[in-house]
Amino acid sequence: MKHLTFSLAILFFASAFAVETVSSVDLNRYLGKWHEIASIPAFFQKKCVKNTTAEYKFLDFGKIDVINSCTEKNGKDKVANGIGRVVNTETNAELKVSFVPFFNHFGWFAGQYKILVLDSDYRYVVVGEDSYKFGWILSRTTSLSLDTLAELEKEIRRLGYDSCKFLTSRQDNGGTFNEQLPLCEVVKQ
Repeated sequence: MKHLTFSLAILFFASAFAVETVSSVDLNRYLGKWHEIASIPAFFQKKCVKNTTAEYKFLDFGKIDVINSCTEKNGKDKVANGIGRVVNTETNAELKVSFVPFFNHFGWFAGQYKILVLDSDYRYVVVGEDSYKFGWILSRTTSLSLDTLAELEKEIRRLGYDSCKFLTSRQDNGGTFNEQLPLCEVVKQ
């Protein structure tokens, strides 16, 4: 009985703190290339200094090819290949993505990928996960207007994130920012 009570308590708290996703994602429209506008950088992004992108393509058996790339401080391009799979087929807004070679084909060592905010025209998106340790603002273009960023910053805070942990990203070819700045400060300007 103790184990059942403990298990139910874990399920209750896990669902109570699950970050809210959008209600529906058309994966065909979502696929393609996205440019990072701001992020709470993940461990694999620590050496990235600019031009961070994410690209998604369908693979066989319902899997999604995930290609993350960026330019490092030394000027070299870094590429990370992963495999994603939809874990909530009702909304398509929750995926598991693994970047661990060999294991990524099985979905082992996979991280959460939740679509939290999505523009109705699929021009920008906010992606996160339940621990609030990582998050990304992505756009189909290398920049977003300050008005759009201010709206997204409010949504990020409403979802429970600390918007000051989101750092702006440098993008060549028309990017909005030349340095990493806390999003909470950018929207005050």
